[in-house]
Amino acid sequence: MQQYDEVSLDDLFVQLKQEISGTNKKTKNSEQQGITEFQKIQKSISNLPKLTASLTKNSKNEISPDAKKILKISDPIPITKKTIDSKTPKDAGDKWFNMPKHEVTPQLKRDLMVIQKRSVLDPKRHYKKEKWEIPKFFQIGTIVESKADFYSARLNKKNRGTSLVNEILNEGATNKYFKRKYNEIQNEKTSGKKNHYKKVKAMRSKK
Repeated sequence: MQQYDEVSLDDLFVQLKQEISGTNKKTKNSEQQGITEFQKIQKSISNLPKLTASLTKNSKNEISPDAKKILKISDPIPITKKTIDSKTPKDAGDKWFNMPKHEVTPQLKRDLMVIQKRSVLDPKRHYKKEKWEIPKFFQIGTIVESKADFYSARLNKKNRGTSLVNEILNEGATNKYFKRKYNEIQNEKTSGKKNHYKKVKAMRSKK
């Protein structure tokens, strides 16, 4: 405490100034040293050979004006387009009087199925067993009755229909035959009751 009392305020301020000036000098010297080191590194980098500049110069000189032109490359892969196949025939040909290819509607399909199962229509008529399929080309027509035919050979207005199925159902003899066969089947089914169902089930399991 005695030492601090002997020192005056002016002396303290002088000492502080000296210390601050000393620290400033040190920082300045360190900054100057850092700048000089940075300058040395920069000089050493500048002395290195400039590769990028030489490459760009050579590349500019080597590029010819022909290379700048746009080149057309011929692509060998052909573009596939949907084309109509000329091999698919539109009709049956000259030998079959150019019969057209019809669109199979539900009514037409029904008529063709009747022709396929024609052996069931009349028990007295027998047809050759063959795998009959719906043909690709066929012609639809109407039978024109001649005036020379007798009235009994012609169809009545009641028997006539718009389609083949309607004409068959309107015919009296075939209609009676269908009703008789239907009644026979129903009698067979109802007589056995559960036994008939068991027989049908057994037949299915055998297949």
